[in-house]
Amino acid sequence: MNLKPRFHLLTILLFLISAVPAWLAVRAVTESVVEQWAVRYAEKQVLYDKGRALQPILREAALARQLANSQKLRAWARLPESEATERRAFEELESFRRSFADQSYFVALRHNGKYFHSNAENHSAGYRLRYVLDPLTRRDAWFFDLIKQDRDIHINVNQDLALGFTRLWINAPIRDGQEVLGIVGTSFDLTSFIENVVEEDSPGVTSLFIDHHGAIQLHRNQSLIDFSSISKSSHEQKTVALLFDRALDRKMIYAAMDDLASLNKTVSTVFVTIKDKRHLAGIAYL
Repeated sequence: MNLKPRFHLLTILLFLISAVPAWLAVRAVTESVVEQWAVRYAEKQVLYDKGRALQPILREAALARQLANSQKLRAWARLPESEATERRAFEELESFRRSFADQSYFVALRHNGKYFHSNAENHSAGYRLRYVLDPLTRRDAWFFDLIKQDRDIHINVNQDLALGFTRLWINAPIRDGQEVLGIVGTSFDLTSFIENVVEEDSPGVTSLFIDHHGAIQLHRNQSLIDFSSISKSSHEQKTVALLFDRALDRKMIYAAMDDLASLNKTVSTVFVTIKDKRHLAGIAYL
């Protein structure tokens, strides 16, 4: 009997028996290293995107709040029909308009519902008053909903149908004690903001911004943006949940959001599945 073939067969079998566990161990170690590297990369990327988004917004938000606290604007909001207070208020508004990055401002008054908007192209007196807000129309619901929410600053993406453009709006309330007299602020051109902040040249990286309820506010694919989120019910909104097929992924994303909102951590990372492919989501709170 020739034992040589059997010996070779036994040698191969022993090699396979010992090699498979070693291969599995090496694979596990490699995947662990790749995952750790990916997590660190995602954390740095999301913090980088956070900084890029906040840098222009914080400056404009600070100016909007400063304008909202103007005594001249507050006096006009109390007495909107007074020509003297109106003249001083528009002098103040024009001064701030030139300071805003977009060279624009808007102001909406609660007492008479008048909405004013001015930008670099049409800042003459004849163009200031655009329309009167109607609490019964959905188009103007944003104003009355912002007053109800009573936040110090609010940022949202909205299509102004009357003016005919879509922008990223920064809204600040004009207050008299606890009473909100109106809303004032400025805006960014949506397309330019997405190109400068949301678009990313890194392959495989997609950046998006969502609100507290998960409604998509900024995305390179503008068809996914949930416009006018302020005045929509949750079932009407386009949320980040639409990106995921599995309920588990949606649950993990919202859990990470809640954890970040409570300021327990700076960045969360979660592995999710999108269109049958594994992705790593890095999430930061703004």
